[in-house]
Amino acid sequence: MALIDRFRRGRKSTNSVNHVQRFGAVNFFSSFISRKKYSDVYYWLVLSRIFRGLQNVCFDVSQDVGSDKVKTQLSDLLRFLNNNLTALVWQLWNNGVVVLETTKEKGKWYAVPYENLQFDGNGAVIGHDYVLYSEPYMFLRKTDVTLLKETLGAIDVYKNSDIYLTKTFGAFGILSGSEMGINAADKEELQQQLKERAGTTEAKDQFIISNSPLNFSQIDFKIKELQLPEKVKDEIKVLCAHFGVPYDLIPMSGQSTYANQTAAIVDFYRSCISPLAEQILSLARYIVLKKYVTIPTTAVTFRIDNVAELADDRTAMIDYKLKVADYAAKLRELGVDIPEEVKNELEKNWI
Repeated sequence: MALIDRFRRGRKSTNSVNHVQRFGAVNFFSSFISRKKYSDVYYWLVLSRIFRGLQNVCFDVSQDVGSDKVKTQLSDLLRFLNNNLTALVWQLWNNGVVVLETTKEKGKWYAVPYENLQFDGNGAVIGHDYVLYSEPYMFLRKTDVTLLKETLGAIDVYKNSDIYLTKTFGAFGILSGSEMGINAADKEELQQQLKERAGTTEAKDQFIISNSPLNFSQIDFKIKELQLPEKVKDEIKVLCAHFGVPYDLIPMSGQSTYANQTAAIVDFYRSCISPLAEQILSLARYIVLKKYVTIPTTAVTFRIDNVAELADDRTAMIDYKLKVADYAAKLRELGVDIPEEVKNELEKNWI
């Protein structure tokens, strides 16, 4: 069942494969109504890559968790996470917070709509047990989308200027007094018009009109020297860096060799997809800690499937092996019994 069905609380699903997601309280697409939305396509180039990567994440249980009843309850949670991971990440980016609850009737999981949440004076959610905050919200009380507002706006300005100057051949003019100096009032009016109305984008004027006798002097913009396409790329690189997406994976980067792509894909799953899955996993493990007390939190984990480039990437597994072995060694030194789940991990054929 998709995330939107949880919002409906029991109402029947529409006849569709997927569902339109709710916009957050702060939303990229509703934040720039009046602008030329050139940045939308670049924004989506990055997000669509992330969403495709998230489809390869699978939350699962790494060991036996006891009774059939507990298994069923836990499987309901994991099924919900697997079916709605992309929507949960989208909500985290837009709202800075994800809140999960279960229905009273059947105990099914759903994400609480943002508009139904209440916050205390410090911005913390009140009245709910299972809450996940994004890092920008925790430290700055901002969402990822609001942090990117200026970057996306800069893409719009640079792209708008590039297109408009290309259309008009860079024509831009300045008017000055032809026979005598412009009086103070007219000069002030011209200055104000320049600040408010003149510019290189389509929404700005290329010529300033005055009531005084004036001469026109054309300014020849060297469009190439403005390096507007390069400035657009620089802002896209900022966008990629924010989400942990290697720029080489964006189609416009030009870095399309097999070696570059393979290394970039491995880095993409390490720097972007795994951290996002870890955030949702932390919420799942907190739920296990509070709701399913007989299950060790480490029983819930995730894996990444269907990525050929990761088949020989053993860095994460090796790191995990070393941590388990180190943990067991420290327990032995302290004379503490090693938990059964750790023994099971040590006994596995990891090689």
